[in-house]
Amino acid sequence: AFGKMLMWPAWKPLGKLTFCIYLVHFLPMFYNIGTMRSPPSLRTWDM
Repeated sequence: AFGKMLMWPAWKPLGKLTFCIYLVHFLPMFYNIGTMRSPPSLRTWDM
């Protein structure tokens, strides 16, 4: 039953989509870091 669930055809496009997001997720991260005017404040709650 578990193997049949893993063979479900809908996993293929979903896997490709998540891999694509994994490859390009650094672009918005670098944009956000590059546009910051001051360093972020580190608080205990954020850690």
